[in-house]
Amino acid sequence: VATVRNSEQWVPSMVRNAALAIRRELANRKAIGPIATLNPLYVIEAGLPLMPAFASSIFLYRTADQDDPALILQVKGIAPGLLDTVLGSDPPAAVLIGHEIEDLSRPMIGWAQKQGYKEVNSPGPGLRLFLR
Repeated sequence: VATVRNSEQWVPSMVRNAALAIRRELANRKAIGPIATLNPLYVIEAGLPLMPAFASSIFLYRTADQDDPALILQVKGIAPGLLDTVLGSDPPAAVLIGHEIEDLSRPMIGWAQKQGYKEVNSPGPGLRLFLR
């Protein structure tokens, strides 16, 4: 009952608050450019650009390493094994991690750290934000 009365605990409110926190963090650090994430809802809600390869969220990413890499690149997708190829030529302004299976996020966290991205304040419960 307490959750029903407190609209800040409603999922849409938490998503909106996290999205606004992401937008503020990028603006404060003058980070400009698209965001790489398997959780595009937050980026869309924030009104920020999403890297097109991540438009399918986790759905292509989680199985794409089982497909021909040329096919994944042809459909402008992303796979854990293609992070360097896809993100290396046009790195994102930020990498947002959260709410996906840990095995899916581990390669993205590793890529961000290897590229020198730094983790900043969490924009919301279960979320991690890395900026260059």
